[in-house]
Amino acid sequence: MLKVLRKIDLQVIDFVNKHRNVFLDDFMLFVTRLGNMGLIWLLIAIILLSNKIYHYYGTELLEAIVIGAIICNLVLKPIFERIRPYDRYPNLTRILPRLNDYSFPSGHTLASFSSATILFQINSVVGILSFSLAFLIAYSRLYLNVHYFTDVFFGMIIGILVSLSIIIF
Repeated sequence: MLKVLRKIDLQVIDFVNKHRNVFLDDFMLFVTRLGNMGLIWLLIAIILLSNKIYHYYGTELLEAIVIGAIICNLVLKPIFERIRPYDRYPNLTRILPRLNDYSFPSGHTLASFSSATILFQINSVVGILSFSLAFLIAYSRLYLNVHYFTDVFFGMIIGILVSLSIIIF
């Protein structure tokens, strides 16, 4: 199973790196920065918290971001200690400065999908827009060679599960 996942990771790296261009370099850098420290999602949470009607969703969104960050950065990354693609394969393009943490799972992706899942409760249009941004942020992490496909995939799954557990309980 691990062999299959590694093969998929390498195929995705190869595909993404064959489709690079200057416009996408700049665009993906912008998109990934929206997800830095969950900034865009924290801003949305603050906006929701300031509105009486949507205050509950703002609270859920903050819970999802905090719980997701704990699971990702304090539990999973130290357990797996997976080095980033640009460190493992020095021939890959590196646009971002070197990051000092591990690759698995993608925190940007986890926060984005966790947030999109919470926001989907408000209405389907908000949900679709949120998931669209979440997918863009996830792809930007692949494009910038800071994550493998499996980092992003499991970040997405964990993020959704974190939010569903908050919604249900």
